Amino acid sequence: IMPIASHLSKEKRQSIINLRTEGQSVQKIAKTLNASPSAADADVYMKPWYAAACDRKTLSSRLITACFLFQDGAFMVRKSSGQDAQQPYTLVVFYKGRVYNIPIRFIPSTQQYALGSEKKGEEYFSSISHIVENHQRTPLVLIDSHSNSKDTTKLCFPVKP
Repeated sequence: IMPIASHLSKEKRQSIINLRTEGQSVQKIAKTLNASPSAADADVYMKPWYAAACDRKTLSSRLITACFLFQDGAFMVRKSSGQDAQQPYTLVVFYKGRVYNIPIRFIPSTQQYALGSEKKGEEYFSSISHIVENHQRTPLVLIDSHSNSKDTTKLCFPVKP
């Protein structure tokens, strides 16, 4: 059984538990959360690495604090601060003492997600969970926005917001 997100009210968590017990679909669970994600992405709300409405500054602070316990590759996903349908989430990654905020873009024409700015040969994913699972196995390219230098890391340590 997936963990229930701690940022939800007790009533919402109980409703989700009841729906899971009844074998309800992720669409029904998303509706209970007053959300409108795709069926493939509704489970993001229940992942231990999902930060919900946590703002960028608070999240960066928590990630840096958590990294004293972990190593490079600590991560979480948050809603993007711009609330843009084309960029609904941000992947936050700690590496070598820095916090990287990587936009997660939604491509309406294919109903898929991609990381960062649009580029030739980019990878597409069917859900946010698939992005995380892929980069737990395959290194993620991190680009320093100031120096344009590149590093790579895997997503190793989900940080509970």
